[in-house]
Amino acid sequence: MKHADRALIAIEVKANDINAKGVAIVCFISGNSVQSWISKIKVIGTLSDEKANLLAITSAKAAEIAETLKNSDDKNRKLKVGELGWIGVVVWLSFSVFFRSSE
Repeated sequence: MKHADRALIAIEVKANDINAKGVAIVCFISGNSVQSWISKIKVIGTLSDEKANLLAITSAKAAEIAETLKNSDDKNRKLKVGELGWIGVVVWLSFSVFFRSSE
């Protein structure tokens, strides 16, 4: 996670460039399967708005990506209970970035 702050800053810069607000999450998964992860979250402008809890959406999207270790744009994958089905890694003004170690 030594690069987490830099990754979150990069996400924040991009979000500001496109005038987006929401929640960014960077997760580190060691190896090729998820037994545990370390994550860091940064609120970029707002944690929620009148329609959505952006932290909840970001967390749910992170869980979906953690299971597959792939971008979340697989339209053939069936949703499981607890998943929201948001398309893409960029979700309703929230952002998810995963780093996976080959160690």
